[in-house]
Amino acid sequence: MDSLEELTGSLGFAPQQFCALAQQTGGNGSWLYLCSSGHCWCSSQVYRMYGLPRRPGLTPEGFWALVCPEDREAVRAAFDKLQHGGSCRVVHRALVRGRYKWLEQSGRCYPAQGGRESYLVGVVRDVTRLKEEEARLAARRADLTAVTAYLAETTDTTDLRAIVSSVKRTIRKRMDVAVIGVFARQGERISRVIPRGMDPLQAFQFQSIQDYVGYQAVTEGARQVCPVEDYPSPLGREALNAAGGRSIISLPIKHGKRTVGALTVVIRRPGDLTRGENEFCRTICGYLSNQLYSALLYEQLREELAHRRHLESDRETIFNESVDYITVIDGHGRFAQINPAFARRLGSTPQALLGRSIFDFIHPDDRAFALCTLREMRARGVVRGFCNRFVSLDGTVGYVENNLKYMENGSTIAIARDVTDQRRMEARNSALEASVNLERMKSELLAGISHEFKTPLNIVLSSLDLMRTKSSMEDPERFQRDYARFFGYAYENCYKLLRLTANLLDSSRMENGYFRLRVGRHRLGELLRDIVASAEVYANACGVTLYLEPVPDGALWLNCDADCVDRILLNLLSNAIKNTPEGGAVRVSLRWEADACRISVADDGYGIAPEVLPHIFDRFRTEQPSLSGRQDGSGLGLALTKALVELHGGEIRVESAPGQGSRFTFSLSCTLPLTEAGTPQAAVRREALNSRARVELYRLK
Repeated sequence: MDSLEELTGSLGFAPQQFCALAQQTGGNGSWLYLCSSGHCWCSSQVYRMYGLPRRPGLTPEGFWALVCPEDREAVRAAFDKLQHGGSCRVVHRALVRGRYKWLEQSGRCYPAQGGRESYLVGVVRDVTRLKEEEARLAARRADLTAVTAYLAETTDTTDLRAIVSSVKRTIRKRMDVAVIGVFARQGERISRVIPRGMDPLQAFQFQSIQDYVGYQAVTEGARQVCPVEDYPSPLGREALNAAGGRSIISLPIKHGKRTVGALTVVIRRPGDLTRGENEFCRTICGYLSNQLYSALLYEQLREELAHRRHLESDRETIFNESVDYITVIDGHGRFAQINPAFARRLGSTPQALLGRSIFDFIHPDDRAFALCTLREMRARGVVRGFCNRFVSLDGTVGYVENNLKYMENGSTIAIARDVTDQRRMEARNSALEASVNLERMKSELLAGISHEFKTPLNIVLSSLDLMRTKSSMEDPERFQRDYARFFGYAYENCYKLLRLTANLLDSSRMENGYFRLRVGRHRLGELLRDIVASAEVYANACGVTLYLEPVPDGALWLNCDADCVDRILLNLLSNAIKNTPEGGAVRVSLRWEADACRISVADDGYGIAPEVLPHIFDRFRTEQPSLSGRQDGSGLGLALTKALVELHGGEIRVESAPGQGSRFTFSLSCTLPLTEAGTPQAAVRREALNSRARVELYRLK
C-alpha cells in the first residue's frame, strides 16, 4: 500500500494539509497539548467551532472561559483523567457568539517515551444538531407519554369537566403556563368549561363575551394570539398580569369543518408558542376534538333526558295530584291508566281498576251515548264538554264533564271534572224555582178556594135564611115537605167544604213534615169489606155495580193507618164511580206478596187521555177535564192519595186508555212499625168510616 506521503505528494500537498482537509470535511477539529511545557496547538476547524480568530492562539484559560459554567466541572474531571493516562470523551456546551453550542471532546494521552515528553491528542466535534434532535425526540417522547396518560385517563368518561381537568394537568406537565382554558360551543351558546375542583367565580373573573380571545377563536375558527398588555378588558388584563401571563394563544378545536371549541393557554413569556409547544397543543386539540364533540353530544342527550324525566315527573305529579279525573282509555274501552283521584271517587285503587271496562262504571242510561262517542273519536279527534253519569262501587251516582283527546296509538285521554255538586245545585235551584212556582200556584189556588168557600157558604146561609123565614110563616109539616131539599144543599156543600179543607190541611202538613201516621194492627180483609160497603150505596145511586173480589183465606193482618187507607181507597172509588157510565162496574181486588200487599181499583169507564196520564198525580192539575165531560175538585185528591201510599212504604201506578177504562194499583208495606196500641171498637170504626165516605163521595149523590 502506498504511504501517506506518496499519496499526498502525488496531489501536490503535504500530509498536514491532508489531515486539515479531512478534519474540515468531517466537521471535526484536532488539537495537541504538551503536558510538560503546556503548549497547545489547535486546527483551524477548532477555531471555527469556537468562533475564534486564528491569532492569537487558543490557550487553556481561554478554553475554560468558553465552557458553560454548568459543564466545567465535568470537563475538568475528564481532562484530569486524560492527563493521568488513558482516553476520555466528554460532551459540553460552549458559548459561541452569544449562544451555546454542544461540542464533543475526545482525547488520548501518549506518555513520555524515547526522550519525548508526554502529550495529549484530541478531536473536537460539533454535536449541536444531534443534541437538539435528541432533545426534540425526548420532548416528543415526553409529549407522547403525557398524551397517552391523558387519553388513558379520559377514554371512558364523557364528563366534560373531568376531561378539561385532565387536559389542564397534561399541559402543565409539558409547558410553563399561567392560565389554561377550554371553551365549548353548544348551538349558539359559547361558554368556558369549568374544570373539576375549580371555583366558578375564579374561572370567570376575567372572562368577557365581547373581547375574550377564546370566544374569538371559536367564532372565527382561526388561531388567535394576543399580548396580555393588549387584552381589551382592564379587569381581565389585571387578572392575567397577576397570574404571571405575558401572551395569550387560543387554538380552535374543530370536528370536521365545524368549530366545536377552543383551547386557550396564557404563557409566561412574550410572543408565540415554540414549534414543539404548538405541535403538542395541536395534538391535544386533535384528541380533544372527538372528546369534546362526544361530551357535548352526551351532555345534550343528558340534558334532554333530564328534561324529559322532569317533564315525566311533572306529568306524573299532575297525573297523581290532580283533583280532576284523568284516565287513558285503550281501544277496547278499558282503563289503561287512571289517576288516584278518580280511582278514589270510584271507590277503588288505580291498580285494581286497570284493565276493567269503563262501561262498568257508566250509568246504564248513558252507556249507549258514551259508546257512540268513543267510536267516533278517531274521526272527531277531540270532544269537549261530554257529560255523563258514573256509578261508584258503593252505588253512588255522580256526574262528570269530560274533555276527550284521541291518540295515534288508538287510545283516548279523558280529563273529567266532577260536576255532581253543580248538578245538585242546579237541581236545588230547580226545586227552589218549582217551590216558588208552587207557592204562586198555592196563592192562586187559595184565591180560587176562597171563592169556593164563599159560594157554598152563601148557599148555606141563603137556604138557612129562607127556611127560617118559611118556618116562621107556615106550619112545620109544610116546611118539611117544601123545604127539605134545602137541607140537602146545606149538607152537600158543607161536606164539600169539609173535604176541601181536610185535603188542604193534610197536604200542607205533609209538605211541611208535620203529618204523622197512626199505625195500628188491622185485618186487611175487614178493612176492604167495610170500605166497599160504605161506598156501595153511592155507586148504586149512580147506576154502577161495585165488586170486591174474594179476599185470600186466612186472617191477613196489616200494620197501617186505617183512616189513611180509607181515604186512599175511597178517593180511588170516587173517581172510578164518577168516570164510569151508568150500567158499568168497578172492581176492587187484593194480591198478597212477601213484603207488601197490592190493591187494585179497576173500572170500565171513559179512561184517561194520554196527555193527562203522566200528570195524573200532580197537585192542582185540573185544567184537563175527564172524558166524562165533568170537571170539578181542587186537583188535590190523587196527589194526596199518592202521598199517603208513599207514607205507607208503597207506590201507586195507573193503567188507562181512552174508552177502555182505568186501573189504579197501589201497594202497602207489611213492615211498618206500630205507633198505636190496640184497634178501635167496631162501632166507632164504622161511624168514622161512614163519615169519611160521606165526605169523599158527596159528589156522587
